[in-house]
Amino acid sequence: MRSRLDLRWSIPKGLRRLHRPFHGADGQATVELAIVLLVLTTMVFGSLEIGRGLNTWVIVTQAAREGARAAAARCSVDPACVIDVETRITESLAGLATPAAARWTLAPGPYQAGNGVTVSVEYDVAPVVPLITAMIPGGVMTVRGETTMRLE
Repeated sequence: MRSRLDLRWSIPKGLRRLHRPFHGADGQATVELAIVLLVLTTMVFGSLEIGRGLNTWVIVTQAAREGARAAAARCSVDPACVIDVETRITESLAGLATPAAARWTLAPGPYQAGNGVTVSVEYDVAPVVPLITAMIPGGVMTVRGETTMRLE
């Protein structure tokens, strides 16, 4: 029998299980953790990619709006308004990674006051995470913004 003053060190009951190799439930918990982490990281990185796509959509839509506003103000007066429209669109796309990769179109004339003019802007967003790229058909999200305004 042991006395209270016994100086021998014994492993506390809660720490004894740490000295055993993984058995049964411990191995199962490790596998479950791996599966849950895969799903969780896919959801986190997927939501980040959706956020990038929404940010790009806002920038592209604003660029189309700025281009249509420039066209509505200038094209009924100056038939060579395309340069001004291009400048406004390019300035609005400054928040994108590669603004030069954006494609835009201006509806062809004749530009007469009271008629509508349409500007559309497209931009391809390539996801950064390879797992998300594999989930998207073609590996690229095309974001499009289009605005129609009446010529002044």
